[in-house]
Amino acid sequence: MRKVISILAITILSMQAFAAEIKAKPQEQRYSGNIKSFLIHQLSPKTKILASFINTANKELVGESSTYDQALAGLGFLELTDYEFAKGVLSFFKEKWDGEGLHNFYNTETGLNGIEDTIHLGPNMWMAMFALQYEKITGDKSFNGFAKDIALWAAKLNHKNGGIAMGPVADWGGNWRDVYSSENNIVAYAVFKALKEKEEDVNARSVYEKEMQGIVNFINTVTLKKTDMGKLVNVSVGYNPDEGISKVSSSDVVTMMLLVFNPDELNKFFSIGEEDLLKFAKDNFYVCEDEICGFDFTTKASADLAKRPRMISLEWSAQMADAEIALSQFYERKTGAGEKAKNYLKESAKLLSDIDKKAIYQGDMNFFPYATKTSVQPFPFAPWWKTPEGDTKTCGALSPTLWRFFAYKKFNPLQLR
Repeated sequence: MRKVISILAITILSMQAFAAEIKAKPQEQRYSGNIKSFLIHQLSPKTKILASFINTANKELVGESSTYDQALAGLGFLELTDYEFAKGVLSFFKEKWDGEGLHNFYNTETGLNGIEDTIHLGPNMWMAMFALQYEKITGDKSFNGFAKDIALWAAKLNHKNGGIAMGPVADWGGNWRDVYSSENNIVAYAVFKALKEKEEDVNARSVYEKEMQGIVNFINTVTLKKTDMGKLVNVSVGYNPDEGISKVSSSDVVTMMLLVFNPDELNKFFSIGEEDLLKFAKDNFYVCEDEICGFDFTTKASADLAKRPRMISLEWSAQMADAEIALSQFYERKTGAGEKAKNYLKESAKLLSDIDKKAIYQGDMNFFPYATKTSVQPFPFAPWWKTPEGDTKTCGALSPTLWRFFAYKKFNPLQLR
């Protein structure tokens, strides 16, 4: 009898293990194998960079490669351990570097400047972070000076309240020498911090430390608005000469704050907790639209000014899920904070479950739409920036796909591995 019970117990355990294996394999295939297939599909064999969009009705976006997206794609290849593909992307941009800044877009086939030849701080700093992650993960020092060159270039741009200007020149989109982006500066902080930790040159370290201190001051004086009682009432996109400190808020500023600064740093530098940022995001950006719940690009007031309905950014919602995972990991390391870690992981899983309802499958590929509505202007400014035109059941983009992948891998791209 005991033998029968033992055999039965072993059989049940074997069946449970087999069921777990079946369940695990599709998930790994979906988030690694199928997303890898998508990345390779978007990759140009000629230039080694990737088209940012698929199945879009915007002819001007076909074959266009956003520099920010390329940094994400390179980071994705690193997480997939496809180091040669990552190196190909990084090599393209290192060759393009002329000391004046990388452009926002390039053409995947010609390698020339793309639809938006503006030079912005943010995409440059994302490329620097990709270079730093590449060296850290692979041990290959081929791009050792690339991130440093970008950082020192950024340090020479105009400054205000400690923050770095959005770009070096004025062009058709605006005078970027006098515009200061909160999101761009928060990402820059992550780069300066990572460089400082590995820098042996005293003068360079001094530059990085100065920039970090300046950005903290910028966030305190421009990005975050609090009442006298310390309640967070706005998270501004930044500063522009026409408006001063902008009243417009965006959900990606919140996600970047949570990804770059851990809870201890939020309290130390800004006298706020992660709960304050999460509450602000929930109160102002969280909506249920188009059969799912997630985070809009901006507030209802700003959406009304842009004369558009509420919608969900799949990219910025996935960023928020990744930020909640980072918070969970932080509290896992804290004694007595296990319950808090579980709650953040639970919130992340709930958000990702909604995001996954919008997954697109095409052949062996898996990808996600940019947003739940197409050809819509997200903000009351930048009228040239609209969500890609096309059916959200077929039209996809690199950025939301990669942020969803990062969440699956529990990878924070703004903290060195």
